Amino acid sequence: MPPTATTICNGCERINSSMSVGCALTETEGKITDYSEKSWFNLHSRRFKETLNALLENVPTQTELLELGSFPGHMTLALKQLGFNVIGVDIAPERFINILKGANIPVNKVDLERDQLPFVSSTFGCVLFTEVLEHLSPERAPLLLKEICRVLGPKGYLLISTPNVKTLDNRLLKFFRKQVMMPEHKKEYAMVEIEQMLESSGFRVVKKWFSLNRDVVTHGIPDEFISKDHVFVGASKNPYWKNVGRAVTLPIKFLWPSLRSTLFIFAEKAA
Repeated sequence: MPPTATTICNGCERINSSMSVGCALTETEGKITDYSEKSWFNLHSRRFKETLNALLENVPTQTELLELGSFPGHMTLALKQLGFNVIGVDIAPERFINILKGANIPVNKVDLERDQLPFVSSTFGCVLFTEVLEHLSPERAPLLLKEICRVLGPKGYLLISTPNVKTLDNRLLKFFRKQVMMPEHKKEYAMVEIEQMLESSGFRVVKKWFSLNRDVVTHGIPDEFISKDHVFVGASKNPYWKNVGRAVTLPIKFLWPSLRSTLFIFAEKAA
């Protein structure tokens, strides 16, 4: 058996020309120069990693993949680097066109609240729909899921992630009569609600899980910058109330997954 060919890519190992998720994210991060955009990347980096690993475990690279809600292009670029034939959709692609320069990734201008997807039926093998559902009106969500089902090929996959309305944080905030939902969110969902919408839209749920990726995020004081520190480290460095609260509640969320802040569903087109 010939030895495995290994090269180093920005400090990450690349084996037999296949790029790892870590390497793809490192290369993407290297293209970020704006301070606030770097903070946004740190906020979502664990979600990016979890999402990309889930895709690689279930969807072959070279698959035609549609990413809905591509802003700010970090996931889009990493998908391309991992070998997916990705096409993006966003309401304002001009906001992040610079980070995609040279990557040959088409991004279509589409308002998911109002427009149909501009693709013929059965075009894609997978659709990625992460952290977008909560920004749509609840009346629009089932219609868009049916559109997604239309553009997917037979046995095509859909991967969704969205905030969990049943998270422990929301329960505590509600108890103390504080604002629960972020102002830019129109509706947050429980796992069972999304399952029901998927089943009525032509999908079969394959996998589902609750994630800690947002529960370990460290905030600056006051929310000036998100760091990559795990919240246990972050709470000791910056005893900001969000960090302390997350650190204190994390063991509970570890024991009861349904109280975690993010939910994922991997679904397959049923027919």
